[in-house]
Amino acid sequence: VSYESILPLFLSWLPIVEDREEAVIVYSYLCELIERNNEFILGLNNSNLPRIVAIFAESFRLETTSEDLQCHSRILTILQHIHTSPQVWDLCLQFLNQEQRQALSDALTNSDLTNNF
Repeated sequence: VSYESILPLFLSWLPIVEDREEAVIVYSYLCELIERNNEFILGLNNSNLPRIVAIFAESFRLETTSEDLQCHSRILTILQHIHTSPQVWDLCLQFLNQEQRQALSDALTNSDLTNNF
């Protein structure tokens, strides 16, 4: 089984909604892949960014990483980086429901990022 076929499958299994301990491990790994600009996670021309933002928004809504400051901070840093491109950010927001948008807004606002939702 190839790395390139496993990672999109891995992404399709997210978000994790119940097990906070597992969520921290999995989201930390996802952050690592994103920080390394893994092409299989980010997708062609970053086409998976809306999915990734939705996964992170759901993790904030369910507070699955709120107890792990390091993981939570890594997610916020990635989101702040995406936020620097308004066109990409707006595209990502289109895929979120109202609860996810609110959770994302709250998390980013609490991280001292001024944003527009």
